[in-house]
Amino acid sequence: MGFPKLIIKLVRTKYIVGVVLPIIGYHISSITAERREISTEKIDINSAPKINSVEQRDMTYPIKQAALAISFEFETTYTPNIGEIRIAGEILYSNKNLKKISEFWDKQNKLPEDIDIEVRNFLFRKCLSLGVNLSENLQLPPPVLFPLISDSQKDNTYIG
Repeated sequence: MGFPKLIIKLVRTKYIVGVVLPIIGYHISSITAERREISTEKIDINSAPKINSVEQRDMTYPIKQAALAISFEFETTYTPNIGEIRIAGEILYSNKNLKKISEFWDKQNKLPEDIDIEVRNFLFRKCLSLGVNLSENLQLPPPVLFPLISDSQKDNTYIG
C-alpha cells in the first residue's frame, strides 16, 4: 500500500518544482498501412522518422506559452515490396530557446543535434508502438524485435 502513495508524491513534487518536459504534446494527422505481397524471402524492415517543417506557435492550453510545431512523417517499409506503414503528425515542443531553434531550422533545414535526438527518440517510441498494433492487424512482422525465451537446457548441452 505504501508504494502507490510514494509514486503520487513524486509526481506532485515534479510539478511543484516546475520540471517542464520539452515535448508538451503530439497528434497524429494520418495513418496509412498497406500489405501488398506475401513473400517467402527474407524480409527487411526499416523504420525512419522525417522532420518536414518547424514553425513557432503561441499555445493557450493548458497554459499560455510559445512552442514549436514540428511536422513529421514516420515510415516503416517491408522489403521486398511486402508493405509499408506511414504515420504523419505534429509534435509540440517547448524550450526557452525557441527563436534560436527556429532560426537554425530556417538556415540549415534541420534541428540542432540535441533536440533532433530527443524528437526522433520520441517518434521512435510512439510510432513503433503504434506500428506493432498495425502490423499485427495486417499480418506483417512487427517493426521491432521482441525478446525470445528459449529452453536453457537446450543451450547448455555439451557436444564433445
